Amino acid sequence: MTFFRTPFVIRFFKIALFLLCFFIVDRFCHRQTGGFALTKVLSDRPFNPQWEVPLLTPAEEAEVEHALNQPYRFFSYGGQSYVFLSDDGQTVLKFFKHHHMRPIPFFRHDKLPLFFSSCTLAYRQFKERTGLLALHLNKTTHLQKKVTLIDKLNIAHQIDLDRVDFALQKRAELPYQRFRRLKKEGNLEAAQHSLNSLFELIALRCQQGIQDRDPNIRRNCGFLGDTAIELDLGSYTYDPLLATPKATRDTLDLQTRKLKRWIRKSYPELLPYFEMRLTAMLQEPTETHQVL
Repeated sequence: MTFFRTPFVIRFFKIALFLLCFFIVDRFCHRQTGGFALTKVLSDRPFNPQWEVPLLTPAEEAEVEHALNQPYRFFSYGGQSYVFLSDDGQTVLKFFKHHHMRPIPFFRHDKLPLFFSSCTLAYRQFKERTGLLALHLNKTTHLQKKVTLIDKLNIAHQIDLDRVDFALQKRAELPYQRFRRLKKEGNLEAAQHSLNSLFELIALRCQQGIQDRDPNIRRNCGFLGDTAIELDLGSYTYDPLLATPKATRDTLDLQTRKLKRWIRKSYPELLPYFEMRLTAMLQEPTETHQVL
């Protein structure tokens, strides 16, 4: 047993214990704060004209101004952003995780250009079906707007929107949550309309030549009223070949399989309509489909 008392082994166990304690504390802090810190959404990245988007119309400016005249409370986080929910529950502010997207020394891979290209593609070509109200990817001086953010610890922070990259997006109801609610209400007709809108959303995106590298309906789509939208902004690339009838047909079939399995298990009354509408759209994928 003297081996375990040697200076080397004792030192090793001390280091291992320190690292374990550090990891536990780090995980605890992350759980308490969601990992959010203002320093993680700030960057010193220079202006890049590629990330500029069209100016807002006066009506859009008024809508954005109204949305930003209230505090935002920490809501959730993903791999690319921290999400804050407005006080009225109608909009979300997404601040991007620059500490995750900064280039790693000695590695060429840089996540930020790909991510920002996706965001600008969403805004320029698919704005209405992503619920985007505003996209800000370069530092500016004209916004002159500060917003109060309330973190998970109920601590308020003032953030200058001219200095940070963000997306302002309408809040949507997640698909499975919506279908569960409609099933509980016995509203099969509304569920059919919702299902058809999801199919239409995928087909319309394909027809725009927009490929989604993370087509997870469960977490990346939602509903604004009766209209399905896509919530995730960071997984788009442009592929004109996707707009061909065969590519649209294949994409629609592939990206709805998990949803079909969930419906078969959790909402079997909706399955016959699912199969009927999907079959119809696979036969005529280039049309905009409405509920029969």
